[in-house]
Amino acid sequence: MASERLTQLVHELSIPDKPTSLRILQTLGIVEDFRERTVRFGIISELPQNCDILRDPVTLHDFFPKDSITLSELPEPLLNERFRLALTLATAVHELHSFGWLHKEINSFNIAFLYSNDSSTISIREPYIIGFGYARPDTKEVVSLSVTSSSKDIYKHPDLRKAMHGHQGEQAPRFSRKYDIYSLGLVLLEIGLWDRVSTFNEITTSPEDFKERLVRVCKRDLGHRMGRTYRDVVIRCMEGTEANLTEIEEHPDQKKEELMRFYWSVVRELAKCQCK
Repeated sequence: MASERLTQLVHELSIPDKPTSLRILQTLGIVEDFRERTVRFGIISELPQNCDILRDPVTLHDFFPKDSITLSELPEPLLNERFRLALTLATAVHELHSFGWLHKEINSFNIAFLYSNDSSTISIREPYIIGFGYARPDTKEVVSLSVTSSSKDIYKHPDLRKAMHGHQGEQAPRFSRKYDIYSLGLVLLEIGLWDRVSTFNEITTSPEDFKERLVRVCKRDLGHRMGRTYRDVVIRCMEGTEANLTEIEEHPDQKKEELMRFYWSVVRELAKCQCK
């Protein structure tokens, strides 16, 4: 099932005229790795022209300070660059959902940047979304693949985390667009604070408490750093107020309405966040 789904994803995303705002590398095919005990699959992508192939990509997570003492060696971008990055990523998620796919693993580990041959530094102007191992079409006929638990789970919605970790009486909900949008909200929060959300996670914190703590951090700290509009967008993503909260499979017109609501309440609002 995994290979068939990846093949479908690669086929659909390999079209040469797909919008650049989708922020996905041009896909060429998939490869199977039999060296491990379990078969692994990878997506083969074409790198952009003028890309320095001798240097490893850098993730958004790498840009943030490693802890309160150790700063990242990568440069901290200007405010206008962070606004642009946030808008670019929100637009890409909207495009992906409009394309009919769910990512399921949106986090700062899965946002990559490539070095250019023209410069010895790296810019956040050209992000690429990677990590499509669990992606699936956004249709009710498709069953989600089981997700392996990891330290990146903190980017997932509390509903998913509670079910993954076997909380009593919790059944895994069907993945929907609102869960991708929640994860996007956490990435936008990281961009706004220029810090990792793991900073606010305690071992004893429940998934719901962690979410509520992040919402409090947004209300307390994000406004004076990024402005009211940006703060409200992040909270909107995390609290799901821009999405249909029901688990009922919607009519195509309802799906279109939800995508438009996300566009106007998140993407277009982020476009208003500008500075020189």
